[in-house]
Amino acid sequence: QIRGYAISDVTVTPYADIYPAVKYGSYLVSTRGQRLVPTTLTCPLDEVNDTEIYIYSASQLASVGDLSGFKVGFADFSMATRLQEIKIGDADSNYSNPNLGALTFGNNVLLKKVDVRNCTGLGDTTIEGHTQTSVDLSGCSIIEEIYFDGTKISGITLPNGGVIKKLHLPETLTNLTILNQTEITELVIPSYDNISTLRLENTPTLDYLSILNSTPANSRVRLIGIQWEASGAADIETFLNKLDMMRGLD
Repeated sequence: QIRGYAISDVTVTPYADIYPAVKYGSYLVSTRGQRLVPTTLTCPLDEVNDTEIYIYSASQLASVGDLSGFKVGFADFSMATRLQEIKIGDADSNYSNPNLGALTFGNNVLLKKVDVRNCTGLGDTTIEGHTQTSVDLSGCSIIEEIYFDGTKISGITLPNGGVIKKLHLPETLTNLTILNQTEITELVIPSYDNISTLRLENTPTLDYLSILNSTPANSRVRLIGIQWEASGAADIETFLNKLDMMRGLD
């Protein structure tokens, strides 16, 4: 289920030969779909503005295509348990979606990529009706790429253990918790200035020391699995002085 604020179409890719259907407002559109073949269900409306859009047979779909054109205001993917990719944002610097105020995932166990880039309304509680500040991806156990650049979320719950490779988060983040993710090759956060909780455990590809040094004083910190060689006593003293400025997590 999504709520759209601009006209676009839904392109679904089913896992089996089914009759996929999309309800745009009060109009139901359906056609024959073939296994793993993208099928476009064209929007019949002349205007889309705060319009409910339901994508049926959700658990039988591998993809619902690019939804960024709808300028989505609300999205619930919890029933689409077999999706491999979700795209409701876009990397283009000219793209902006201030409408997105609520985003829900579930146990999307086949999901590998989620793109919410430049959905500027997500996490922005100054916008009327926007109350969600964090996103829960803990049920997406094999997710590899996560893009929340340009949003305003303050927290994200990642799976405990997994195969995340690319993780892009906004500078509004206040809680950075990454547990048992051993494959991360790309962590992008424009600034750590708003971090107040830092918890990194058994994530050997991350530069713990650099992240710690970028984290503000008086933050709550828990670091497990550090491997670091100091070039001399001065480096050790600098490290300990930094820790002295922090609080712990129990």
